[in-house]
Amino acid sequence: MEDTNIKNEYKTLFYEAFNVFLLIITIIDMVFIVVDFIYTFPARVENILTYYDLTVCIFLAIGMFYSYRRSNYTPLTYIKSNHHIIDIISIIPLDFILGHYFVALRFLRILRFLRIIRLWNIGKELRSLEFFIQHHLLKATVIVFGVFAGISAVLLYVFDTSFNSILDTIWFIVVTASTVGYVDMTPTTPAGKILTMFIILTGTIAVAIFTAYLSAIYNKRTDDARIHEIENYIKRVEHKNARLERDIRQLRLKIESLEEASSDTKEDIDSVKDTVEDIDEKLDKLIDE
Repeated sequence: MEDTNIKNEYKTLFYEAFNVFLLIITIIDMVFIVVDFIYTFPARVENILTYYDLTVCIFLAIGMFYSYRRSNYTPLTYIKSNHHIIDIISIIPLDFILGHYFVALRFLRILRFLRIIRLWNIGKELRSLEFFIQHHLLKATVIVFGVFAGISAVLLYVFDTSFNSILDTIWFIVVTASTVGYVDMTPTTPAGKILTMFIILTGTIAVAIFTAYLSAIYNKRTDDARIHEIENYIKRVEHKNARLERDIRQLRLKIESLEEASSDTKEDIDSVKDTVEDIDEKLDKLIDE
């Protein structure tokens, strides 16, 4: 029974973590869709964006299939419920399907904004993020920042020519996210600058959450110590009360026994008095005779 509960708990944890992962890669994809519509990237970068978008669609399809398996709906009922038709439309990789037409005809890029429809139906991912914040705050922070930093490192290296290696982008992300702001490296492309703004915001939030978490741990330990001290005091008082109640019961038993003994003594005295009176009467009779 306990093994089953642990297994179910890990399944739930994995499902919630996967939803948070989907939320992160979807938001990043949204950013690239907007930037790609505003800014014209070279063909090599366009191909990378296309394959990244395809990867996001695959993960979203996996998430939808897993969600369907967890439900008790038929396929048609599942599609109709909870606006899942929006999810199906949003996971179609139109840029990959249409191929070079997306590059040749710029106005076709508007079709990629169909992915933004998915933002209307991210309640499940937001609930998963809320679950992690409530139950696994530090884990959620590490997972979200780790995934975001890893993806950002690769994307900065691809989109920004001012970074010569992945190590340079990792160094830049760590320094920027930690709010140190070293100026030995700076992004030069619009995509790199936009991504850097998200890195700054994410790093600020992560540092604030980590600081608050450490403060919460310290306060919790202090509160736990006080609660433990109060519980020990209550136990001592309860022990004293139990001992006093036991002494009171013993005293009551002694009083009852004394009352019984006193009653027996009174009966003996009355009996002696009666005997003495009988003897007096007999003596009086003898004297009269």
